[in-house]
Amino acid sequence: MHHIAQLAGGLVLLAATAVPAAATSTVDCEAIDQSEALVELNLSDGLPVDKPNWVRIVDGKEKWSTIPDVDNAGDDKWTPASLLQSFDDGEVISIDVADDRQSAIIAHVRILSANEGGTFARVGVLHLPGRSVHPLQCNFGDE
Repeated sequence: MHHIAQLAGGLVLLAATAVPAAATSTVDCEAIDQSEALVELNLSDGLPVDKPNWVRIVDGKEKWSTIPDVDNAGDDKWTPASLLQSFDDGEVISIDVADDRQSAIIAHVRILSANEGGTFARVGVLHLPGRSVHPLQCNFGDE
């Protein structure tokens, strides 16, 4: 009986180590209008594919982050934010970020992707309602 328990434990350990970890990729989108605005987000290769793990937005003056417990030491202050909705249809990624209480929209992020023959083009828009709008050029790390 002891050998069966050891065998079963070994099989469980083997199965646990054989499962691949979910890969992630960080997307960097920089404004092309000299505003210093940027959007960073982390996408998982696992499910759900249309929901970023986190999003950070900078408009040149203020910073928002959906990462919980962001280090706010020094002058690098991030305002807490939450992911309100996201959708990826394979061509357009749509993300809306709200304040941490989800009572007001902070930003709309739209990223258009195209791939032909291994050449990628990704452009987007960061819209901060009532504040500004910025054209973006995005890097998914696969160019």
